[in-house]
Amino acid sequence: MAKFVICVLAGFILAQCAAQETFVTIKNGTMRGKLAETANGGGKMYVYTGIPYGKAPMGELRFKNPQPTEGWTEDIFNATEKCTACPQYQTASNPGEDCLQLNVFTKRKGAETPEASKSAKAEGDLLPVMVFFFGGGFALGDNSYYTGTKLLAKDAVLVVPNYRVGVLGFLSTGDEVSPGNYGLKDQNLALRWVQENIEAFGGDPNRVTIFGESAGGASALYHLISPLSRGLFHGVIAQSGTPISIWARHRNPLQAAQQFGTVVNCTSRNSAELVSCLREKPAEEISIAVFNNLVGVLSRMEMELPSSTPVIEPNLPGAFITEDPYKLLTQGDLPDVPVILGGCLNEGSFVLGGFYFLSLANSTRIEDPFYIHEDLIPDLLSTYQITDAAVAETIALGFMPGSRRDNFTEIQPNLNDMLSVFFNKAAILRTADVLSRRLSNVYLYSFEQPSRNTMWTLLWQFVVPIFGGQKPPVDGGIMHADDLMYMFNFPFIPTPTDRTFTKIYNEIWTNFATTGNPTPATNEEYANWPRYTVQNQEYYRLRLDSSVGKDYASTFRAPYNQPEASV
Repeated sequence: MAKFVICVLAGFILAQCAAQETFVTIKNGTMRGKLAETANGGGKMYVYTGIPYGKAPMGELRFKNPQPTEGWTEDIFNATEKCTACPQYQTASNPGEDCLQLNVFTKRKGAETPEASKSAKAEGDLLPVMVFFFGGGFALGDNSYYTGTKLLAKDAVLVVPNYRVGVLGFLSTGDEVSPGNYGLKDQNLALRWVQENIEAFGGDPNRVTIFGESAGGASALYHLISPLSRGLFHGVIAQSGTPISIWARHRNPLQAAQQFGTVVNCTSRNSAELVSCLREKPAEEISIAVFNNLVGVLSRMEMELPSSTPVIEPNLPGAFITEDPYKLLTQGDLPDVPVILGGCLNEGSFVLGGFYFLSLANSTRIEDPFYIHEDLIPDLLSTYQITDAAVAETIALGFMPGSRRDNFTEIQPNLNDMLSVFFNKAAILRTADVLSRRLSNVYLYSFEQPSRNTMWTLLWQFVVPIFGGQKPPVDGGIMHADDLMYMFNFPFIPTPTDRTFTKIYNEIWTNFATTGNPTPATNEEYANWPRYTVQNQEYYRLRLDSSVGKDYASTFRAPYNQPEASV
């Protein structure tokens, strides 16, 4: 009797394990995925992780355009393991150069056996596809936080690729030796993989929306202006990033490459010799040097990260972008696809917090009224390459008329507004103006949902253990990247209000991916979102009690109406 019970239990356990498995076959072979649950009662989703889309960019393939994967040698690829993060220092677990991998989250059920997957046909209508590019200043980041748990409460397919970051992703010598933009080209290769394979996951290759946040948002718009990505997507969402944001392009790539080479003892001024030397360096050594370089750049409050950001390439086969991004936005041959773009209300608060942390925390200057009144604003504006004293004073008067400029605490809101404009908001508005003249459907937003859970807390939980010190006494407000808290898997305990807004926010994004319109039908939960034009100047105030605002520039210098945190 005991043996019988054990056999029954073993059979039940094996059946349960089998029920958690799902199989898909693509041209590269068959893979095993797993079953997972979505949030907000959205039901089941099927998850496939660590899928290779490109050859490992190692050895002679380092600092070269990506090449498609040749598949795998196993009969069944185990797509339940975490992706390998591209090399970076202390910001990702298990990094390695064999990192051109992606994750797929789908609401469409796969086959129950490997054999069945080989002859499986998609049932029902194909689902809209959303491809997300993570941020991190093009220097950091991986896809581990970005799952479909929240976003796929509605029917869709989410694809999140890893791509090369830092020097390994963007080193450019300005010539044919190392043209650069490898991270963007990795994304392009991932989009080509989607076109070839996504139907096997129930996705529609003719309804692909690319979206991203910060550097990922800039990436999405880079694909809009790149001839290399034409036809690979059908909608764009750019969250808190544009190609004309000051931090989104480096203007002296050869000089930056040579300076970086010196750091790792590759001192040749000859491009071929320099790149050959860098190919011999261990990825870990390069990652440490990139991180130290990043720390130095931030301590000097510079916005361009040398050899770690996109560049204008020489006009060679396979080039991603060969002209100024603004010129391409205004004069280039753009696909007429719908575009959403916008940013958070207090985009610049983390810049102000970083400046305080790196420059003021251990200094008596913060208590010096003369420094606060005369030199603080010029120091901050030099971050954005504004060095003329008269220009700096004019800007200061525009943001803080009548304020007591000798007290840091009192002028914090004004400084936050000023930095938000120069960090992102001005570029966002300018991009919206340009695109609305050229494309049929452009939607502009300001993210304004408050919460007691913010990226501000997570940011300093990460920074302080590495650098020491304390969290700066700066109000983060609704900061850069706060929108990600409601869309992806960042660690916070949501309030009931957070859960309600999460449902609304993700529904608006998936509406756009499905129809090209964020609010295609009247809905009692959120306001209708009109198209943005230069004439109407209408933008969407993205929050629980959403509304339509007039004149996005009014958010540049608001009376700092920071709403109270949700409870």
